[in-house]
Amino acid sequence: MIRVVCLLLFAFQTSVVFAASSMAPIVKTSLSEETAIPGQAIIFRVSVLVPTWMLSPPVFPSFEVPNVAVRLPSRSAQPVSETVDGETWSGVSRAYRLYPMVPGRFAIPADEIQVTYADPQTREAIVVTVPIEAFDVVGEVPAAAKTLAPFLAANSLSIERNIEGDAEALNPGDALTLTTTVKVRGVSPMFVPPLPPIPSDQGYATYAKEPVVTEKEDRGALSGERSQSVTVIAENQGTYDIPELTLSWFNLETGKIETATAPGLSVTITGSAGTSLPEEEPLDWRPYAFFALASALVIFALYRLSKLFLPRLKRAIRQHHTRYLTSETYAYRQLKREISRRNLAGIERAGLRWRSLASAEDPKIDWQPFEAALLAVRAPTYVSALAGRGPSNLHNWRSLQDAARDIRASAKKNRRNASRRMLQPLNPVS
Repeated sequence: MIRVVCLLLFAFQTSVVFAASSMAPIVKTSLSEETAIPGQAIIFRVSVLVPTWMLSPPVFPSFEVPNVAVRLPSRSAQPVSETVDGETWSGVSRAYRLYPMVPGRFAIPADEIQVTYADPQTREAIVVTVPIEAFDVVGEVPAAAKTLAPFLAANSLSIERNIEGDAEALNPGDALTLTTTVKVRGVSPMFVPPLPPIPSDQGYATYAKEPVVTEKEDRGALSGERSQSVTVIAENQGTYDIPELTLSWFNLETGKIETATAPGLSVTITGSAGTSLPEEEPLDWRPYAFFALASALVIFALYRLSKLFLPRLKRAIRQHHTRYLTSETYAYRQLKREISRRNLAGIERAGLRWRSLASAEDPKIDWQPFEAALLAVRAPTYVSALAGRGPSNLHNWRSLQDAARDIRASAKKNRRNASRRMLQPLNPVS
């Protein structure tokens, strides 16, 4: 009989464990392909399914690794549903676009997704992390483009050059701006390699600005342009050639290497070979010497004044601080601090000092409200010590604080009224 009961309990526990595991979220992943040309996308899709519904959006990983660009296109997350063991499970699917930036194999490490969904039995929130297995993506250059360096693949590519300024009539010191724009379709413009610099010549100097990259996306298709401006400064008379710009790239539509070209231009610098600079006058040191002497005198005067007045200032500060520590204001602030700390022993000491200083200023102060409030505070303390417990007497503490404040305000008011009565009338009656 005992064996039968044990077998039934084991079967029940096994069924519970199986049911719990069957209710765990399901993660499905898929790759559109493992290998892609550098700059082209590999679609990696992750789907998360739960037996009920999600109480908050799942927290997906980024999957970012060096030399692989990760993009989430618009509407990358979509609701999904699927039948599991005859039941409808719902969830979310997210599509990542992975772009190998250079040739090679890149390992995307294992990660996890945080999922929050409703418990099938209690509808309470369940938060779990579901693992995602590691996978690889490969960037591979087509055989027809093995000799292409740097490698760039696109559906179309063009180069334009715009000139601001007159390249045929420049005087030394004049400038013109040469802007080169590379337009691509079928790849992000960030994959366009840096443009070769314009070679500097003895007749002119060049100053390049940072490139500007503009990207567009239309239903997953990337395009854009990379633009860079170079300022050419004329220096010496003569005619100088800026060479044409060539960029070789792999055409994804034809499978062939093509070359885009931007025309060169000729720069003519007229006028004298160089403008003579005016001779520099000898430097006059007299203003600087006068300024240095005046500064030294001011510093010396400040030093002497500090030696004369600084001890007096320190002595005055110490005297003021001593007067403050022996004043009624400081004693009252000490009492307020002890009341806020609920320190009865400290209140006794601070209260005696404050009463002594306040009574010296105004002997007519009525201390009865303060003594009554202090007695009310003492009573629960002694009762708690005898009974072994601490009752709450927050109201008594507030009454004590209010009594001290009211007595001090009343004393100040009496002193003000007394000082006014002591003043002589401005227009005495004869």
